[in-house]
Amino acid sequence: MGMDNPLASYREWFLAQYVVWADMIASAAMDNFDALYRIASIDAYAGEVGDPASGLAGPDGRADGAMAEYVKGKHTTRLLDYIDATLAKRNVGLTALVASILYETTEAHMPPLMGLLEYRHELDTVRFRYHQALADGDAEAIEAEEDILDMLEEDFEARKLMNDTWYGFTRWRFNLDTIAAYTG
Repeated sequence: MGMDNPLASYREWFLAQYVVWADMIASAAMDNFDALYRIASIDAYAGEVGDPASGLAGPDGRADGAMAEYVKGKHTTRLLDYIDATLAKRNVGLTALVASILYETTEAHMPPLMGLLEYRHELDTVRFRYHQALADGDAEAIEAEEDILDMLEEDFEARKLMNDTWYGFTRWRFNLDTIAAYTG
């Protein structure tokens, strides 16, 4: 058990991600943890449901309904709090369970890469609208298109960074094999 804690490694990786995409992953992960807490078949991993000695954190009362207004960073903060609470328990089995769920959730919710041709097409479309707004002298439309251009560029870079760093991270430091080796 002399290897890095996989959950601590995930936390470090997660903190470096673009908050909107991190929020998407965090929301899905917390839905999984909330559901896991509610099912009775976790006895093999963490004891009886609701048993304080089990170590599995229950729903924290911050679950969001489908109609809740999105606040940037809200889900990320909730997941980081959950990871910190799990790490504080120093329970190897629980750490491995949470880490493996995070691995699977992140794999399933990783933002898809936008192809370079698709990205250029999107940029060209927005630039066309921007130039049209300039020609029309429409200050509101100019500002809106500038914001969309900034968002598109930021989103493209964030997707690329997240996918690139995830690939490297999961190849050597955080995968189901390293998580299993941590328990062993």
